[in-house]
Amino acid sequence: MHSPFARTYRCAVAAGAASRCQVLARSGGPAVNEWAANDDAAGQAIAGPPWTRLFGRGPLPADGPANNDSAPARNGDEARPALAAPIAIPPRLAPSLTAPRFPRRIETPRLALDMPTLEDFHALQRMAADASMFRYSERGAMTADEAWNLLLRHVGHWLVAGYGVFTVRDKASGRFAGLVGGSSFQRNLGPDFDAVPEMTWTIASEFRGRGFATEAAAAVVEAVEAQPALQSTVCLIHVDNQASLRVAAKLGFRFFRYCDYRGYGAGLFCR
Repeated sequence: MHSPFARTYRCAVAAGAASRCQVLARSGGPAVNEWAANDDAAGQAIAGPPWTRLFGRGPLPADGPANNDSAPARNGDEARPALAAPIAIPPRLAPSLTAPRFPRRIETPRLALDMPTLEDFHALQRMAADASMFRYSERGAMTADEAWNLLLRHVGHWLVAGYGVFTVRDKASGRFAGLVGGSSFQRNLGPDFDAVPEMTWTIASEFRGRGFATEAAAAVVEAVEAQPALQSTVCLIHVDNQASLRVAAKLGFRFFRYCDYRGYGAGLFCR
């Protein structure tokens, strides 16, 4: 593995090695600075626990002849033609993700993480209107309606998958501090990435530099990977986003593949 990104990540890993040992000492894995991309014998492979599909497989039970588009006509109605291709039916969710045991609230020493609600919209809108939030993205600041759609996406993910992105609040002030969590964004990057919960962390500018992303993400990673069907998480990071690279290193993520995503270079990481 000789991509320029591998060298970039090694620098970020070295910078975050000490704090990673403090955040996830429980993992028992090698120190971050012991890994070098050029020495990774697996190359393009992912090491670690077996990868498990996020969603179950198989069609949902049929509702009966009333929903069969190829059923014969009755009472002189015109015959309905057979479908050229079957309608895609959403897969059923893995029971481990919809079970009540997945936490709807997580607390850390400094932060409170909750499922997003309508009450979070105005704070989320202010954060999304900050252009600095999208420095390492293909887009710019969000308009009010785009921020609203972002909130709906996060709320909807919880309803569909039983887990998702949390709103983060600073306990000391009670203020909204960002969004951190795991989701299935279906980026079409391959089953080794799309089939695993993807971690994401976004901290409002006034709270950056205080370790909130690492503290919140570590708690969410622990909750997600405690689910029997998962045991792993992934993330995607822009090649120049040094701050996020350091967070990933502290959390124990390992670089396993480079990709071009929406016009920029990005690294794919797994735990």
